[in-house]
Amino acid sequence: MSGLTSFAAAPYGGSTYTFNDGGSGGALDFDDGIPGASDLGNPDYTTWATATRTYLDAHPDVNVIMWSWCGQADTSAANINTYLNLMNQLETDYPDVQFVYMTGHLVGLGENGNLNQRNEQIRAYARANNKILYDFADIESFDPDGLVNYMKLNANDNCDYTLNGVSRNWATEWQASHTLNVDWYPCSAAHSQALNGNQKAYAAWHLWARLAGWDGTPVVPTTVPTTVPTTMPTTVPTTVPTTIPTTMVTTVPTTVQTTIPTTVPTTSPTTVPTTTPAHTVPVVTAEVSGDTVVMDWQQINDADLLGYKIVVSQNDPTPAYPGDGYMFWITDRTDTTATLTSADHYNGGDFNGYLVPGEKYYFSVTAMYQPYEPVAGNAVPLTFPGGEPPEEPVALPGMSGVPTDPDADGIYEDLNANSRIDFADVMLYFEQMDWIAVNEPGQPL
Repeated sequence: MSGLTSFAAAPYGGSTYTFNDGGSGGALDFDDGIPGASDLGNPDYTTWATATRTYLDAHPDVNVIMWSWCGQADTSAANINTYLNLMNQLETDYPDVQFVYMTGHLVGLGENGNLNQRNEQIRAYARANNKILYDFADIESFDPDGLVNYMKLNANDNCDYTLNGVSRNWATEWQASHTLNVDWYPCSAAHSQALNGNQKAYAAWHLWARLAGWDGTPVVPTTVPTTVPTTMPTTVPTTVPTTIPTTMVTTVPTTVQTTIPTTVPTTSPTTVPTTTPAHTVPVVTAEVSGDTVVMDWQQINDADLLGYKIVVSQNDPTPAYPGDGYMFWITDRTDTTATLTSADHYNGGDFNGYLVPGEKYYFSVTAMYQPYEPVAGNAVPLTFPGGEPPEEPVALPGMSGVPTDPDADGIYEDLNANSRIDFADVMLYFEQMDWIAVNEPGQPL
């Protein structure tokens, strides 16, 4: 959390994230640790609640409490029910304190693993009962583009996952393809990677601001106070998912350890404008050129510009990032043209990863501004020309459906067509290697 005060491009300046012991100067009073227990499962599944009562009785100024798991969320449904019931009783007994629920960190067991079932148990309770939730596991499941759920690929808290039998790391992959100190920042993130620490820290401050009374409406102060935190943006930085449900916050900081008794300031800065300055909207043109579509737009010189996302949709006449995915991410503001071919792979979106000759699409550009504000340009409808579309895969022997590409990476890993990548696909691949080589030579399986 302390790293936010030194991030060069932290929204509104590092002083926004001031915290100290006592909350002087309107800062956040942020303490780590409650005597008597280490976390939600240590020394057992109940001692933390007794320790919380003792602490709150001695510290009546504290108005937010959050306990975290340290792996023990991978437990029985009964133990999770104990956690939920104890939290609910604390809320009843301490009505002036806001209690923040939390999911357990990923352990590499995937969608069908016990941990995900227990996390779903916590999420369902939070939604049904209008609780506040730090969804720690969710933020470990997605990179900032939000196009692939890595939890389903057996991701763990270090952001490691497995694809086609190869161990990979989604955070270091994203970092390698984006700009240091612009898109992400170095920091020491316990048990994880810097990018994931960025995501968790930004969203944690988003939560503190909401608990302090911010309604979520984006505001930009004309000046940044040196000691008083300003209002956080709704469109959070590039390291945080862009939507946060009303009863859930999608991340928790990795630098926060087992307990966080927190005093959130109840007053806001006195001088805060109510409007956000408008950013330049891309003006897009596009035309067919041979077997390609060439897109052009004006150069944008806004100081907050991060880059351009090239967006295409088959069904949405007003496509925009992030909802409609993207094909290219261009960070050179002087580069104002893009050439699209049938061989270029699309990330996300509403079509099967490649532009198909003869099909109609809507072509647009979304300008991305700091801290994480997408502004979509106009869309140009065109029928994609010529070229040879990628061959469609065919069903393997004994299978009723054709292979699919669940993570939209251009590789059809789901050989048995059950809409997920699993061990059965690996077995099927080895059983049918010779058949695949003869019958699906044009497909990356």
